[in-house]
Amino acid sequence: MKRIATLLCLLIACYSTAWGIVDSVPMRKHVIVAFDGKTHSSIKLGDEDVEEIVIEKLFEKDSLIRLKDGDMLSVVCAAGNAANYEDPIVKTRLRWQKVGADTKGTLSDNWKNYVKCDWFTGKAEEDPYSLLSISKYYTIDSLKLSPGETDKYVDQTFILYVTDNVYGNNDYYGESLSYLNNFVKNQKYNDFFEKLEEIVGVCSDVAQEYNIKFIPIPKDTTNVPNKWPFECYDVFELVPNHQSINLPSVIATQPVIEAKRQAGGDYTFNVDVRSYNETFSILHLDAYGCTESDKEPIYERNSLGQGESDTIAGQFNIANPYTKLHIESIVHINEEVYGATRLRLEHDIDIVLEPDATILFGSFRLPDTIWLPWCDNQYEVATWVDIIMTILAIIAFIVYILCRRRYTPTDADISIGFYNSDNQTK
Repeated sequence: MKRIATLLCLLIACYSTAWGIVDSVPMRKHVIVAFDGKTHSSIKLGDEDVEEIVIEKLFEKDSLIRLKDGDMLSVVCAAGNAANYEDPIVKTRLRWQKVGADTKGTLSDNWKNYVKCDWFTGKAEEDPYSLLSISKYYTIDSLKLSPGETDKYVDQTFILYVTDNVYGNNDYYGESLSYLNNFVKNQKYNDFFEKLEEIVGVCSDVAQEYNIKFIPIPKDTTNVPNKWPFECYDVFELVPNHQSINLPSVIATQPVIEAKRQAGGDYTFNVDVRSYNETFSILHLDAYGCTESDKEPIYERNSLGQGESDTIAGQFNIANPYTKLHIESIVHINEEVYGATRLRLEHDIDIVLEPDATILFGSFRLPDTIWLPWCDNQYEVATWVDIIMTILAIIAFIVYILCRRRYTPTDADISIGFYNSDNQTK
């Protein structure tokens, strides 16, 4: 029964340490609100009803994309202009603002300015095109971090795309063809293909690093103005293509730890770790020993540079042994198309006890109470104990032999007599 209770304690302790890194480095998300610059005539994104629906989705308690203090918020407006290839497809309205108490009010106060697609002027053929698929990639490209913006790393990125899901002529292929035809008509032949190559390049760069995943979320359309048959938003998650990577692919370490026995039943171990994958930077590294009493990290480091090495040192007693070393790490994906994503990786290393040393030529286990101060390990202690015991045994044997050969007579064995001429004792 006692063994079962001990095992349960170990399992509880290991489970309690599994999320330790969350306490030291809180989870943080980046929510990008993207407005479709070309919307259907029956709905205006500046309407109060649409504003209410979107803001509620951003701040309601059970929402997947609910913003909390410390999260990041960006706002963009997206559309394409086939009449002028120099016009941007995405314009940033709010860039990487840290969410706080005033964020909701700021978003509401500037709502009508955020939704304006105000960089299109001119003739009717210069009206904006939705380009919903392309604009998602351009949205990510427009919000990529520079190398110095290390305070904005996030664990998740969501795009809340506020749109009627209707293209300019209610036809994806029709609008795409119209966009391209209009572009060809208004641009030189070479300019058109240069722009097309740029569009494909931006989409390709983002797709190489991330998958823009549609998130199916049930939506309440009862409050949609004018009984509009389409929901006013879609949700997408930016999923890194490296999400399935494991920690040993980033940090080099040994597969099994052998704990070294010390005096008094203590065990110590050292684990070498090294960052070797240039695709990732180590932002944080924690190590926990799975025991009932150790719930604090035995090792913590804020960064580990490319090619750098360090040693995790630990100690425990045989009465409360470690079974595993639990390593948790936050790594940053080194890519240039967004540059903000970090991954949380975990890895367990089994800990085994080195075999007990024996003394008297393998006859007895080396006792915990016998430890020579000049020795570094139990095998060295056992060797010295055997040498000392052997020397003592030899000394004892010699003393025994010498004592056996020495004759000491008693008083009864000694008598005094006189001898006559015949050599006879009188």
